[in-house]
Amino acid sequence: MSVKAHSGNKIPSVFIADASPLDCQLLAASLLRNRMRVAGWTTTSANVQEGVTRCKPEIALIGVRLEDGERAGLDALRELQGLITETRIVMLLDSNDRSVVVEAFRFGARGVFSREQVSANLAKCIRSVLAGQLWANTEQVHYLLEELRAHPYTPIASAAASDVLTKRECDVGMLVAEGLTNRDIAERLGLSEHTVKNYLLVMFEKLRVSTRVELALIFVSGRRQPAAKAHTTSENDPAIPA
Repeated sequence: MSVKAHSGNKIPSVFIADASPLDCQLLAASLLRNRMRVAGWTTTSANVQEGVTRCKPEIALIGVRLEDGERAGLDALRELQGLITETRIVMLLDSNDRSVVVEAFRFGARGVFSREQVSANLAKCIRSVLAGQLWANTEQVHYLLEELRAHPYTPIASAAASDVLTKRECDVGMLVAEGLTNRDIAERLGLSEHTVKNYLLVMFEKLRVSTRVELALIFVSGRRQPAAKAHTTSENDPAIPA
């Protein structure tokens, strides 16, 4: 199905990808009730990148299960990794599957939201992600910590970030860990967005990571102390600083 565009002036703007037109419409109605603008929607992974590129939403809300497969949403998320965009991703989960949670964050999601959660919390999730936080409940955070313990960093990435990065690259990394966008980082450091993107590409190569979440974790983990501090939260308020 081709991408369906929606009009509206309310913010934040959200692009939806879900398993059926009815699912998309139900999500859209919920978001509109919470004073959010639906920039567009699709039901297939093939149209997600085109929709995000064209609509330029602040948030992409992507279901794990799309019309073209049980994990087609993860495939779409993986494709978005190579797309230069300020859009932040929230993954819609059908169940609290450990492998899906880990893959979602590995591929660049900034939050995971289970359909088993109270639907009223979806708007809170989106606003938290826009504020620079990661959204995950306690159990999902444990999945990520267990994955980190099971797969330790390679020697170059496990060294202090300052050992392999320049001071300016460390400055950029610390701001990524605070949840700032490339535009925000550029303004904070007096750089162009293009320069910030180039710094990130170099840092990904040096630290052997492929997503902003992995980069942020290096700084949050204490290899270089970031400005933001992580903390645990309750099941009803599962946002953690990025």
